[in-house]
Amino acid sequence: MRASSANVPAAADSSLRRTLYKEALKHGFYTTLAARDAYRDATAQEGGMHADLVLLFIRVQALLITPIAPHVAEELWTSPDILGERTSIQLAHFPKISAPVDHACLDSGVYVRATLKSIRDADLGFVKRLAKAKAKAKGKPVVTGYDPSKPKGVNVYISQSLPKWQQTVVEVVKETYDPVTGVNDAKVLEGLGAAGMIGGKENVRTMPFVAVLKVRSSLPRSSNQADADVRRTRSLNSEPSLRSIKRRRTTRRSSSRRRFRI
Repeated sequence: MRASSANVPAAADSSLRRTLYKEALKHGFYTTLAARDAYRDATAQEGGMHADLVLLFIRVQALLITPIAPHVAEELWTSPDILGERTSIQLAHFPKISAPVDHACLDSGVYVRATLKSIRDADLGFVKRLAKAKAKAKGKPVVTGYDPSKPKGVNVYISQSLPKWQQTVVEVVKETYDPVTGVNDAKVLEGLGAAGMIGGKENVRTMPFVAVLKVRSSLPRSSNQADADVRRTRSLNSEPSLRSIKRRRTTRRSSSRRRFRI
């Protein structure tokens, strides 16, 4: 669970600095809940969740939601049956990442969960097809090589390197990636076109892989970038900008009145 929610404090802090409270609630509450659920499911057959880690989860989540739901956070923080702190949560510090984020571990966890889902979906599909075959047979024996009642095993093969076409896409995305603005779609299309990866059947596999790379490259922004966004927002809300907006609104109203009179 710690690896799954490692980016949450930084993402929540960035959202709060930019006054994006809905996004901050998403990171501070729903993302942490999803990480807890994944940890709970992974340990369901191994003795359950570790008590210390569950308490750490409650502590971090309470701190993350304090600016949005302070009364709920205070109850979690001071309740003798939960965290049992003697001081108010308003005196506590916002959580910070205590170690560098292991993105390889995060990607591995996502891959394992996606693989498990694919295996379970395939198993469920076999069961449904077997039930349909038995219904069509109308009591006659159905010969298949699959018995859902028996233990099942899966062989997972992991490649040591990407296929050549994926290596080409990765190199193009790397060349067009900017730490501030992210992936430049126009330059990606231009680079892929020059490499012969655009057009016809190539789009079916190329563009979904580009979308995956874009998602994996969209990491939470730092506090300095968040501060820059705050300054940019304040400059937009300065007095000259407000006057120009009011002037445009007044012009629109007067023109609409003239059209109505005509």
